[in-house]
Amino acid sequence: MVYYFKVQAATKAGEGPATSLVEVHTHYVPKESVGLTTAAPREKKTQEMGIMIGVSIGAACVLFTVVIVLLRHRYDFSVDFHFSCALIPEQ
Repeated sequence: MVYYFKVQAATKAGEGPATSLVEVHTHYVPKESVGLTTAAPREKKTQEMGIMIGVSIGAACVLFTVVIVLLRHRYDFSVDFHFSCALIPEQ
């Protein structure tokens, strides 16, 4: 495969000049030739356990946030002061 690239920076001040065209050639390398194989069963279980722990922590954080938001709306502790002025007739 052949890829062609140009790079150009842009900031608030404007755009800079683009680089010249760069050509990159890639080739297929079988993963067995570089030592990449599928994960061993023990490693796969460790990966699955890590994912489960991460998902559980994320769900607990979302649940905690929802509970806090609901409680804040249920027990609104904001203080709302209303002042009124009235003229009192002289006696």
